[in-house]
Amino acid sequence: MLLVLCSYSQHPSRKEADSLIASMTEKKPQADRLNSLLLLADFHIFKPGENKADLDSAAGFIMEAKKMARDMNSDEALAYSALMESCVLRERGQRQQAKEIAEKAVQDLKNGKNKFYTGRACYELAEYYNHEDTGQLKIKIVLVEQAAAAFGLSGHIEWKAYSLRMLADIYSWELNYDINKALATIKQSLEAYQSINYKQLQGVYSIMGELYKEQSNYKQALFYELEALRTAEEVGDTSIQLCHINNTIGQIYGVMQNYEMAISYFKRSMETAQRNNDVAATLQLALNITLMYSRINKSAEALEFLKSIPEKYLKTTDATDHMMPMAYMNTYVSLGQFSQAKPYCDVLLKLDKSGSLEPYVCNNAYRIIARYYIGIRQYPEARHYLEKNKILNEKLGDPVRKLRDLMVWYQLDSIQGNYKTALTHLLEQKKIGDSLLNAAKIQQFQQLEIEYETSK
Repeated sequence: MLLVLCSYSQHPSRKEADSLIASMTEKKPQADRLNSLLLLADFHIFKPGENKADLDSAAGFIMEAKKMARDMNSDEALAYSALMESCVLRERGQRQQAKEIAEKAVQDLKNGKNKFYTGRACYELAEYYNHEDTGQLKIKIVLVEQAAAAFGLSGHIEWKAYSLRMLADIYSWELNYDINKALATIKQSLEAYQSINYKQLQGVYSIMGELYKEQSNYKQALFYELEALRTAEEVGDTSIQLCHINNTIGQIYGVMQNYEMAISYFKRSMETAQRNNDVAATLQLALNITLMYSRINKSAEALEFLKSIPEKYLKTTDATDHMMPMAYMNTYVSLGQFSQAKPYCDVLLKLDKSGSLEPYVCNNAYRIIARYYIGIRQYPEARHYLEKNKILNEKLGDPVRKLRDLMVWYQLDSIQGNYKTALTHLLEQKKIGDSLLNAAKIQQFQQLEIEYETSK
């Protein structure tokens, strides 16, 4: 028997779950009852929050579904019930056992007639693979591609759109990824969502903005991030996604050298991060804000701002332990207070030596370290870290980072009397700056902001 889950949104809502429970008392065909049991299990597994009672309820519905699937002799329904069981185990923290069940479900369902089941199985199995590991990322991408294709065949448009959105995002996690491929995928996701009149498109617009930013197409990047912000405000989204959108807009204004506007958006983003108790995002935004302050010669304000951050947000992890040292060091270097900057420089040097810093973090750290060494007149050390950044910039391919390094190179060469190379760095800096930002582009950016404010 071919079973197809009802066309609810990705996961049933509370209202839909209540309706399903009410309908369970009615005399219905077995297939419909089984469908309801699986949807109720889905609701209790994926509803917001970690609640043992919800998982217990889900397990109860799954047990009934498995019994009914056996009675109906439906191998596919039995395999899908097992997949739901793996989700319960994953939520309970039993990841290895859960993964093994999900792997078996994929094998049992991959050649089946129910393509929705196939899509869910591939998607849920993808959740076990870490995008930070190159080998695991490749497997994750293949599984989500298979999920999107299966959802397309099953006619579950929202699941297809969601998978395509996820796919565009994880493409961007690959080293030297194909931006055009990621953009084409996110556009397919947008088209699918719009075909069902889906309203909560802020996440899709935000990914589009991020991808255009990676292309250094800042006009399109700002357009889509402002669309994301407008949509988030319309649908009342106050989640960490709103934090991400405002942060990206702040970054774009930073590139445009409109630092006051960048600070404004970073502060909005930080407020959302704190409302959502996201320590990592709060610390990252604190760093972003202080970097902007230093570029408008307001490092004293940056220092006051850093001191105002509540203590509860200063508990760092391995992923965030560089953020406050970098923020304080940059601020003290900008103030010319090099003795106060030294302890923070020592922390960053130690972290760099441990190999724990990601390339983008190293890039910012090396630039600040070079400025510190220029300040204490240790010019060979400054040159050493600028040379390290030159190699990094070639790998990262980000013109904005190269532009910021050229400013430091110019400073170092001028101090050391290397006027010819200083002039070369100055001219290269001007060339990159002109390509990124000219009067026409500034006017376009201003027009986008006016249109956004007008629409509000």
